[in-house]
Amino acid sequence: MVPTDSSEPTGDDASETRGSATGAIVRLRRVQHPGRIIAFVAVVIVMLAASFVAGAMLVAPEREAVDNATTRVEPTLFVEERVVAAELQLSAGVVAGASYDIVRGPEYLLGAERSVVSAMRVLPGDLIDYGTVVAEVSGRPVITVPAATPLYRDLQVGAEGADVRALQVMLADLDYRGVTVTGVLDEGTIDAMRRLYTASGYQLSPDTEGKTIRWREFARIPVDHGTLVRAAEVGTVLDGETPLMTVQTAPPTLVARATLLEADRLTVGQEVMVSAGGGAPVSSTVLAIGEFSTDAVSGAGGKQISVALPPSLVADAGQPLTVRSRAPEPTGLAVPLVAVQTDDEGTFVRGFRSAGERAAEAEEGLEESAAAAAEGRIAVEVTAQAGGWVAVAPNDRLRVGMRLGMPE
Repeated sequence: MVPTDSSEPTGDDASETRGSATGAIVRLRRVQHPGRIIAFVAVVIVMLAASFVAGAMLVAPEREAVDNATTRVEPTLFVEERVVAAELQLSAGVVAGASYDIVRGPEYLLGAERSVVSAMRVLPGDLIDYGTVVAEVSGRPVITVPAATPLYRDLQVGAEGADVRALQVMLADLDYRGVTVTGVLDEGTIDAMRRLYTASGYQLSPDTEGKTIRWREFARIPVDHGTLVRAAEVGTVLDGETPLMTVQTAPPTLVARATLLEADRLTVGQEVMVSAGGGAPVSSTVLAIGEFSTDAVSGAGGKQISVALPPSLVADAGQPLTVRSRAPEPTGLAVPLVAVQTDDEGTFVRGFRSAGERAAEAEEGLEESAAAAAEGRIAVEVTAQAGGWVAVAPNDRLRVGMRLGMPE
């Protein structure tokens, strides 16, 4: 018989013993902090849920661009009534006025052997009229007469012709009494000419006792009056090429180049302000507005604007000046510049009505034809542009407060 041990292992000891029978011992341990594990799992679940929600809310840039491109944005451009005009400013230059040279040739004058300036009776800046002794050449006076006086011969009593008539007209205009315009040289005309010479300190043809009018003692000028700008010095020998003097027959002016839109804002007689460099502006007026022409240098089209040169403004020919408009600009229909479009058919804007506006107009009973007039292409005529706004001519389809569409 095999002896038995009454102390056979039981419980945990039995398990350990059974494990030993296989060569390994298995130990089962209890979890010490089960709450922490539960908390960790919960946090992981919350983070996963948050990531899912965030991913669902985010949109890729490409998708956002596509969505924006297909979304119609209602414009906020409106027709207004306002002044659209920046200060008109033009660059101008001084242009010398028209002038006329009085030239004396080498003709011998009453006992003189050559023509020499022996005295100058006027100074630069002096006003020269008809019947004025302006100089003395070889001891004899030079008297101004109208350019229409056809001088070509010496005259004595009994001579007749257009030259006689022209001298009689001049003497009558100068209020010399006793002159009758007949075209025939009579004693009354000779006497008036003697008085003209005497008033200037000379005698009429002393070699003939005042009975002859010498044609070489007169100089023609093309206007009623002019301003002396240059004169030969005393002692100058006149050879027919050197001017005795230069008479300005028109004052210097300011000439500016303007675009068609700029020229349309100016009128003849309008007051403008003129300044040279940093000097104070001086009031002036627009003298003339030329016809449309193309600049030979730049090729730009426009009009030439002539402005009077103020006497108080000291400026030389060629000196740049600035011309500014002073006329108040009227209010009128204006649209934002961004709303203006141009194509082969011309310049236009697009009226805009939202779906809500259409519904409201329908409820108010507005006829569709009238409502449609405020929508779609509306041709406009631009009259001015400044500060992001465009002034347009009156238009039956435009009204203040009307909404406009953005260019497509």
